[in-house]
Amino acid sequence: MGRHLLQVLLPAVISALLLWEGVQCNKNRYSLEITSPVIVQAGLRVNLPCKFTYDTSRDNPRAILYGYWYVDDKQIRKPRLVATSNLERIKEISPHVRDRFELSERKLNQGDCSLTIRDVKAADEGIYHFRMEKGRKRYSYSAAKERVSVIVTVEFLKGGCC
Repeated sequence: MGRHLLQVLLPAVISALLLWEGVQCNKNRYSLEITSPVIVQAGLRVNLPCKFTYDTSRDNPRAILYGYWYVDDKQIRKPRLVATSNLERIKEISPHVRDRFELSERKLNQGDCSLTIRDVKAADEGIYHFRMEKGRKRYSYSAAKERVSVIVTVEFLKGGCC
């Protein structure tokens, strides 16, 4: 009787331990690939190629995946939204930034979080980070290795005038 109980319980205990270990591993399923720093000349266009993954276990297939790009604002010490795929939050983006910054929203579901900045200005220089939201899942890729530094150079044309 005792041996039979052990034969029945042992596989169940091992399965439970393996399942528990798998749940622990889900915390590491968030990653971001981006090159930093990016140096760009003022007035040009720059594309910041970016790939991300997130934990898709227990994913809600009806929830919409949203992406957000923030820049660290040194003056108010709070990240400032510069691009998003969430139409309800576009109004939070400053008008002088809204038309120049673009998140690759069509490819967001494929893990593409690339950011394009048109007509780069000296004021665009800063440290940027990406955030994803899907239903109840929300994750900011804001560790040092997951941020991108954008360095803007301003070059003046040499030569005579008039």
